[in-house]
Amino acid sequence: MISNKDNFLFLIAHPDDEAISCAGLMSKLLKQKKNVFLIVATHGGTLRSYEMQDAVYILEDYCNHKLARFEHWSYEDTRVQNEQLSLKDKLERFIKEYHIEVSFSHCMDTNPDHCALKVSNEQAGRSISTFEFETPNAYNFIPSYFVSLNENEVNLKMLMMRCHSSQNEKNSDFYLKKIKSTAEFRGLSIYEDFAEAYFPVRVRVSI
Repeated sequence: MISNKDNFLFLIAHPDDEAISCAGLMSKLLKQKKNVFLIVATHGGTLRSYEMQDAVYILEDYCNHKLARFEHWSYEDTRVQNEQLSLKDKLERFIKEYHIEVSFSHCMDTNPDHCALKVSNEQAGRSISTFEFETPNAYNFIPSYFVSLNENEVNLKMLMMRCHSSQNEKNSDFYLKKIKSTAEFRGLSIYEDFAEAYFPVRVRVSI
């Protein structure tokens, strides 16, 4: 479904969302030398910015391949929905400029920033394939696209999550525990040890 594509965008709301939700797939694409673009919509302050940079460094070092582009946008944490139109327009320009073929962003959950990015991904990416990735507080998320992970890839996700020390301290390492348990649970769906789960919102097929 996506193996013949070259340009992939991962749009996340906050630093740490990449480790929790989609770093496994990102690492697989980077190892295949695909062009992987990462956008973090909210800044979250200087500390979280540094934590995000550390996580990106670990990802690139593991894959021996750099992101095609990494951007930290400056929308206010918990207030992204107030800038919905601006976000959609900015994302649409990014998709066009960098010839994005497949984009990944949040599913519906209890976080308003995540929900805003979900809508923007669908609207701005209306001419490309768009997917939702799983988040810990998702609801009505029924995945039909699974990416098998090995133990090293799960450990990579957890190592990246450890970079976000401010969030681990705040949440008593909840997400570190959640990463592995979710990977094990989704692995059961495809008779593998570990997996990430996605929902294809729109799939563009060329025949």
